[in-house]
Amino acid sequence: MKASGYSAGGGSQHPPQSGNRSPFRKRAVWKKLAAGAVALATAFGGMGLAVSTASASTGRDSYADTVGNATFETAREKYGLTKHMKNGAILHAWMWSFKNITKHMEEIANAGYTSVQTEPMSKIKEVAANGKKFTENWYYVYQPTNTSIGNFVVGTEADLKEMTATAHKYGVRVIVDVVANHFTSDWNAIDSDWKNKDYFHSRSNCGGTDGDQINYSSRRDVTQCHLLGLWDLNTQSQTVADRMKDFLTTAVDDGVDGFRFDAAKHVELPTEKFDNKTSNYWNTILNNGAQFQYGEVLQGDSGLDYKAYANLFKDNSTDGGGNTASDYGKTVRAAIKSGNLGVNMVKNINTGGASEDQLVTWVESHDNYANGDKESTSLTDYQLMMGWAIVGSRKAGAPLYFNRPVGSGGTNAQFAEQSQLGDTGDDMWKNKSVVAVNHFRNAMDGKSESLNNCGENSCLMIERFTKDGVANDGVVIANMGGDQNLAGTAVSLDDGTYPDEVNGGKIVVKDGKITSGTAKGNAVSAFYLKGESKPYVSAEAASNTFTSDTVKVTLHAKDAKDLKYTTSEGASGSFKDGDVISVGSSISVGESVTVTVTGTSTKDGSKLTGKATVSKVEVAKQNLASQYGTNKVGNGVKKTINFNAGKGASLADWDSSMLIAQGAANDDPRVYRPNSMYEVPIDLYALYGAYDDDNLYLMWEMTNVQDVVDTQDDYPLSQGHLWQTQNLPFHIAIDTKDDSTRVGNDAGLKTGGTLWNSGISWGGSQKVNKVVTISTNGSNGPWIYSGDSEGLDSNAEYGPAANATTNTKKSGIKFGYGNGILSDKVIGIDGGWGESNGRVTGDMKAENESKAKWVNFNEKGHDSAKMDDHYEIAIPLSELGTTAERIATNGIGIQLAATFGLSAMDSLPYDLAMNDNADLPDTTSQENNSFEKSDLDNFTVAMANIGGKEDPVETKSVKIDQSSYTTDISSGVTTKQLTATTDPAGASVSWSSSDKSVATVDSKGVVTPVKAGTVKITAKAGDKSDTITVTVIGEVPVPPVTANTIYASKPSGWGKMYAYVYTGDGATAVNNAAWPGMEMEKADNCDQTGYKYVVPDNLAKGAKVIFNDGGSQQYPGSREPGLDYDGGTVKWDGSSSALTALECNTPIPVSSVSISGSGVSSGKLSLKKGASAQLTATVNPSNATDKTVAWSSSDIAVAAVDKTGKVTGVKAGTATITATAGDKSASVQLTVTAPNETVDIMFKATDVTLKSGETLYAVGDWGQANAWKRAGGVKLAKNGSAYTGTATVTKGHAMAFRLIKVDASGKTTWDPAADRKATADQSKTLEVTWDGRAVSQTVDITINAAADLKSGETLYAVGDWGQDGKTWTRASGVKLAAKSDGAYTGIVSVKTGHAMAFRLIKVDAGGRTTWDSASDRKTTADKTKAIGVAWSVSTVNENGVPPVTLAITGDGVSNGKLTLSAGSLARLSVSGTSSKVDMWWSDGAAVAVSGTGTVYAVQKGTAKVNAKVDGKTLSLTVTVQ
Repeated sequence: MKASGYSAGGGSQHPPQSGNRSPFRKRAVWKKLAAGAVALATAFGGMGLAVSTASASTGRDSYADTVGNATFETAREKYGLTKHMKNGAILHAWMWSFKNITKHMEEIANAGYTSVQTEPMSKIKEVAANGKKFTENWYYVYQPTNTSIGNFVVGTEADLKEMTATAHKYGVRVIVDVVANHFTSDWNAIDSDWKNKDYFHSRSNCGGTDGDQINYSSRRDVTQCHLLGLWDLNTQSQTVADRMKDFLTTAVDDGVDGFRFDAAKHVELPTEKFDNKTSNYWNTILNNGAQFQYGEVLQGDSGLDYKAYANLFKDNSTDGGGNTASDYGKTVRAAIKSGNLGVNMVKNINTGGASEDQLVTWVESHDNYANGDKESTSLTDYQLMMGWAIVGSRKAGAPLYFNRPVGSGGTNAQFAEQSQLGDTGDDMWKNKSVVAVNHFRNAMDGKSESLNNCGENSCLMIERFTKDGVANDGVVIANMGGDQNLAGTAVSLDDGTYPDEVNGGKIVVKDGKITSGTAKGNAVSAFYLKGESKPYVSAEAASNTFTSDTVKVTLHAKDAKDLKYTTSEGASGSFKDGDVISVGSSISVGESVTVTVTGTSTKDGSKLTGKATVSKVEVAKQNLASQYGTNKVGNGVKKTINFNAGKGASLADWDSSMLIAQGAANDDPRVYRPNSMYEVPIDLYALYGAYDDDNLYLMWEMTNVQDVVDTQDDYPLSQGHLWQTQNLPFHIAIDTKDDSTRVGNDAGLKTGGTLWNSGISWGGSQKVNKVVTISTNGSNGPWIYSGDSEGLDSNAEYGPAANATTNTKKSGIKFGYGNGILSDKVIGIDGGWGESNGRVTGDMKAENESKAKWVNFNEKGHDSAKMDDHYEIAIPLSELGTTAERIATNGIGIQLAATFGLSAMDSLPYDLAMNDNADLPDTTSQENNSFEKSDLDNFTVAMANIGGKEDPVETKSVKIDQSSYTTDISSGVTTKQLTATTDPAGASVSWSSSDKSVATVDSKGVVTPVKAGTVKITAKAGDKSDTITVTVIGEVPVPPVTANTIYASKPSGWGKMYAYVYTGDGATAVNNAAWPGMEMEKADNCDQTGYKYVVPDNLAKGAKVIFNDGGSQQYPGSREPGLDYDGGTVKWDGSSSALTALECNTPIPVSSVSISGSGVSSGKLSLKKGASAQLTATVNPSNATDKTVAWSSSDIAVAAVDKTGKVTGVKAGTATITATAGDKSASVQLTVTAPNETVDIMFKATDVTLKSGETLYAVGDWGQANAWKRAGGVKLAKNGSAYTGTATVTKGHAMAFRLIKVDASGKTTWDPAADRKATADQSKTLEVTWDGRAVSQTVDITINAAADLKSGETLYAVGDWGQDGKTWTRASGVKLAAKSDGAYTGIVSVKTGHAMAFRLIKVDAGGRTTWDSASDRKTTADKTKAIGVAWSVSTVNENGVPPVTLAITGDGVSNGKLTLSAGSLARLSVSGTSSKVDMWWSDGAAVAVSGTGTVYAVQKGTAKVNAKVDGKTLSLTVTVQ
């Protein structure tokens, strides 16, 4: 339905974009989980498994029923249709019946349409006399009479069900048009159950007889009044909302997958409040089970929050949604009508701040075609085909193909009546070229895009590609000219041969260029190859060179994980496909920035990388004709200018010395259109400036030479002067020369788009601190906008009146205008419009100066006093953030733009951006005008200047007074004040951050960390800069939730949030503060966004709360009681009439883990084989919910680590020791080295008698210093009946030694026996006696055993290892003591080389012995070593680690038990064997288990899961809660 008004001036401030999250978003998440559950059931094969998905909705879930359905997916993939409706083409089967759509469904699938859109399905008014003819009849389909399904055009509900079932059979999804804003204008036609005036807005609240007078700059009028006299539904009524939701839910149950909402912008947003009422309408009706929903939100209204609507539909749909991109349809229609397909003409898509995948695009809609203005009716099939080639092949949005009635449009009648309502339309929807574009689109789904012209502007190439080295790319060419030889054309396609689906030709691509191929004239070509893309990552810059402060780079990835990016400026971080970063802020002209992206293939694990390099270049010189100039006279004057505000402002105080920019007459861009509707030679001619201690004064002249150019056209002479008739904005950009308050993003809006939707930005050599806006007659404004490095604020800093909601202060600007100008000459270019009058685009350039007819129009009879106007403005310096002293020293820059509401039409200083698209047709309804009326204009010329007579002092250097540093945010965020020293001192310093998602820096140098990562902080003074690196570690802890807390979402249009809480009345009243109460703070816990307020205990029972903005807006309304509050944690969604209880179980996550320990340095540790070290893991924050640390070794054959962090070197090699807590971990790289070829030799002396005061030593030569001296010997200490001591000896050394006794006086007595001899071949014990020649050699064997012991049981190793006395007895065995890791250990001394045999036994408290059932363990005491054994396992591990016993293991398994929640999964396996499990089974109904060990918790209860492996049966008890 077409119902739109547009005020060319834009009219008012843009409201802030809504950031509220939909309360129904989690439902959409469940839908995808439900789809996954269906797939899960399939994975279990033949096993009977009941899966319930009835959780969030009782109705059909479209996403689960289609994309989550294997049968549907098979059909969709067969026809190559896109998985996501938001990416696929839509066939608008306009006025087709359901049965006719059903009949053609296979053709629709073959033609590549992902979705088919039907007409409204509700009962409608029927005029019997009209029958089913289109004329004067079609629009009744958009006028419901109730909310039942079925009407005389589309058919019955049974027909609908048949159609949707057939669609799904062919992999096609169904969108139904819905009229949810209004009913018919005929009250008598409305069904009786809807004939309740409470269900509709009052007609007396709006102008006009039927309440149909709508001012489209008033959102109240747009949403509360009666569009075209149609009965407007009371969308604030919950009853109406519930009934509409039931209607839509029924349709989804009948198989519908998506909805288009007619006249959607006429239904207020949930955040909008009108007539003291808010609406929950959208939040109710959109929660219907559909996967894709979009609204007819025609662009152009002042105050329309286009982005908020797009987000509303997206957030309340399972798999995407958004708005109609009506502006782009105008652009494409203008292009195909003119035959000019220049990239500048067709590239820009006005997204209104929404993302491109939230748009539905078209060449024409049913309104464009069928409405009375016949906006697109005259388009021919050829033009439609060309337009579809553009719209259908571009990446943005879901393109909608409107199907016209048979034989209608083009050169035929709008409605030829060759078909009737309910019939199929003409055959263009299945035209070969249209279908090829659809196939191309489906094959290129998700790929990047590039637009270029092929030779002439009549030939446009739309490339789609991935930089993966595979020929799976393509290009659609719309060629409205002759055949084009494409050889030598640069393209982004990978090398390969690409066939044309339409015409049968091909192109060959090699090394980034087409080497052969032709684009057929007056035809569409679709050259492409469909194929699987390789995994890849890439970075794509908006341009390889740039002149502005920064340039945007889009990061892409496919089939890749672990995605990271780094820039040569020092920024880094993770990303997801489609993320956009800005780079270049820290470099100068001539320097480059490289963005590197990395990832890991999810298919084969290979490493992926991609790069993009961009260079900052000088702004191109524009070389204008000599008549143009900037600061032709001096640098401005300090003088007070007196004038009256409004009409009749005097020029008396101005003179030519104040001229700062000179323009020319008759250079309006529409002059260059060959078929302009009319010429409007009103031009900015000259700009003057002055200042005093209080104000900046500007005066500009506008000339109108229509009295001597094209005199036969009396427009706009007949309309009077601009200040009499127009409300068109002037935009004045101001450069205060203060880097600290610079506006970034080329002064675009932070929220997306440009100020007042003007399409104007300021880049190149222009620097902006403020923008002043006022309309030609002063009725709108003045406004002053400021911002920061992210762009302009959408709310004005100063305005015509103060506004607490937007934090706008009242401005002291004075504005006046009047007839006549100061200039005594009016110089310009003579000639009427078009080349036939000698006008050529660019004739204002210096190279064309001699060709252009420059004249003084006054000499041709121009009446300047009557025709020309001047405008004056006085702007307080305080509002600009500067002073007269600063202007005098540094100057102030000015750029003035005059507009027609959209785009700049003229500027001072003059910029060729005013003329770059002058010869192209306009894309609005006035297509005979110039595209300059609505194109994008980026100013790059040097600004005009006032003041600054002293040459600015050049900055020699700047140095940040702080080195790079690291800050940990685990315990909270701590800011850091940076300062910088400049030479000379006192220079202005600006600060910037390379990645604001990691840390921000304000204009005063205060750094605030945000999240973990690294960031470059740069200080800049003049053209000098200095940079430090800030490393942020940890994660900001979530603060605990206070018992009595109110959370709230801010309604649209509110600047601040206050909570006024009170109890009682009159004398008993108690409140939290005087009105407006306490300002709420940003919510930072309980998983909430928005705001929060902690209520005092004395107001936490029987209280009421009123939310307000600290100004005029509040909820509930004035004189209404507050919302009931009785303590606890609650939430207000920004519109509901009650608070809802909120459970806050927000876990405090682990933000970081670090490892320390003796020997750990820079994340590395070295150990000798057999040595141990104790590691300690520190978990942050200290109040993390779960601080449990799990230790692991990447190679237990090299190093083992126990649960306390004690790590032991097992053999030479490297291993990674990791400590994990939550989802964070830290690692130490451990290197284990073999001992340095040394062994430990124990001297054990027996049968030695020492007198009182005597000490025993072993002395000799074993390679040590002080051989054969007591100082080099080993003191032997009493050890039982023997004396022992140990020496470390080089392995293999031939030892010689003797015993000595030393008394208290130092006298030494040598053992009379000869030298003992031994070889240090291994660690061992040398047993000797005093005066004995024999040396007995033993080694220590450590037995490590794994066993489960009952209370009171003790574990022993018994057997034969050459011990004295009896073998195989407990008395001769060794008792094994418990270790910290759960194993048991003991040491036996065995003669070297002895063949050992032993077993394990358990002895209970009563002395009863249980023998291990496994066979004897055997080993040889060849060296000192540790061996590992386990109960009932015959294996002996020579590495000292007990063998793993057979057991069922998996996440959550503990002590042979597992607990699951109903509906959840767990994957089990068997440890202790490499054999495949023979069988898995469950002995109860509580759980089911697959043949691979995946357990599904079916219902509450307990069951055993069993596994058979290696001839043994293992069991695990599973409890389902």
